[in-house]
Amino acid sequence: MKVWAFIVFLLTTGWVGGQTQTTKLNKKVSTGLHYQYVYIPTLFDQSVLNDSLPVDTERFEILHVNLYFSNNKSNPQFNQRALNDRRIKALKNQFTVFQDSLIEWQETEQTACEDAATCEGLFHGFEIKIFEKPGKDLLKKEQQLLDSLLAFLKADSIATQKDELTPLLYKSKWDDKRGWVIDSTTAYRPNMKKIVPPRFDSLIWNVMSRNTWENKVYVVDVTGSMLQYTSGLIVYLSEEGNWLKEERFVLFNDGDDKHTKKKMPGSTGGIYKYAGKDVGTLAKVMKKAMRYTGGDCQENDVEGAIAGQRFEGKVDHIVLIADGQSPIRDMSLVPNMKKPVHVVVCGDVNGLFNPQYLKLALRTKGTIHTNNQDIDMSQPVFDGYTVEIGKTTYRWVEESQQFAIAAFKG
Repeated sequence: MKVWAFIVFLLTTGWVGGQTQTTKLNKKVSTGLHYQYVYIPTLFDQSVLNDSLPVDTERFEILHVNLYFSNNKSNPQFNQRALNDRRIKALKNQFTVFQDSLIEWQETEQTACEDAATCEGLFHGFEIKIFEKPGKDLLKKEQQLLDSLLAFLKADSIATQKDELTPLLYKSKWDDKRGWVIDSTTAYRPNMKKIVPPRFDSLIWNVMSRNTWENKVYVVDVTGSMLQYTSGLIVYLSEEGNWLKEERFVLFNDGDDKHTKKKMPGSTGGIYKYAGKDVGTLAKVMKKAMRYTGGDCQENDVEGAIAGQRFEGKVDHIVLIADGQSPIRDMSLVPNMKKPVHVVVCGDVNGLFNPQYLKLALRTKGTIHTNNQDIDMSQPVFDGYTVEIGKTTYRWVEESQQFAIAAFKG
C-alpha cells in the first residue's frame, strides 16, 4: 500500500487543549489496547455526511477524531478553512456525541495530489478512534485467566521441587528493538512434555531486569485490557530470586464502576493495597480490584501513585505500570507527588502514546520505560527539547507546559 505524506494540524495535541501545533507524519499511527478506528466519509469539496454513525456508543467511547482533507488549490477563491469548519459543525450537529469536550480533534491535509481530479480519489472525511469499554464478561474472563496462570505457576513450583534439575524454561530470544522477548505460548522442561501457560507480556520482566529501585511501591493499573501486563508482573515476581522480601503494591481500577461525572481528582477511588511476599495473596487482591470496569478510558494514575507514596514504611520510588495510551484523569494532583515516578509504558509505544506520562515523569523527576528504553526525565527541559519513544519524537512546548508530537518515523 502506498504511504502518503501528511501535514497534521493537532488542534489539541498530546491531550493538550487550545494550542495548535503542526507536525509532518508519513504514516498513520497504529491501534493499541482495545482501540479501533471507524470512518465517516464526506464527498470531495462538500460537507455532506452519511446518515448513520458506525459506532455503538454504549459499547465504545470516542477518543479522537481526525478530519482528512485535500486542499483544492486550483480555485483561488476556495476557502478550505471554512469547508473544514462546516464539516466539523455538521458532524457535531448530526451526532451530538461528538460535542463531548474530552474528544481530541485533529486535521490532516493530504499533500500527495497535484490537481482536483487526483485529490478527489483520496479519502475525505473523519477517522474516529474509539475505545471498547470493558464489560463484565471481559472482566470475568480475565479473572479466569489469572486463575489459570496461578495454577500453572503452582504446578511448575511443585514439579521443580521434585526435580530441581529440570526447571521450567521460557523460550526467549534477544530482539534489538524489543529487548528480551519471552514467548509465553511455548514453555518446556528439558526431556519433558511441552507446557502451555496462559499468555503474558515480557515488558515487566525486561524493565525490572534492567533497573533496581530500593524501597519501591508498585502502582498497577488493573482495568480491562491490562491482564497480559499484570500477568507479566506475577510471572516476574514468581521467578526465583525476584521476590526475596516484602513488596508493596497499589492496584487501581478508576473508581469501582463509579459514574464518570462523580469521579473527582483525588477521590475517584478503586484503590486496593497489598504488602507481603505471597503471589497468591497478591493475585486475590488483583481479582478483587478487577471486578470493576472503570467505565471510561481515563485512569486515576496519580491518585494511585499518591496512595503508593503514603504506604507505611520508607518509600523512595513509585513504579507505575500504566496503559500508556489512556488519558490521566488527575494530572492536577501531580504537585502532591514527592517521590519519583518510574512509568512502565504498557501498550504499543509506536501508537498514540499519551505524552501526559512524559510530563508526569518530568514533574516528579522520574523515568519512562519501554521494552528496550530507559529514559531519564529528572533534569529540567527547555522549549523545543525532544525525547523519542519508539518511532515518535515528542517536543516540549514551554508556552503550554506540555509535550507534543514532533515527528513520527514510519
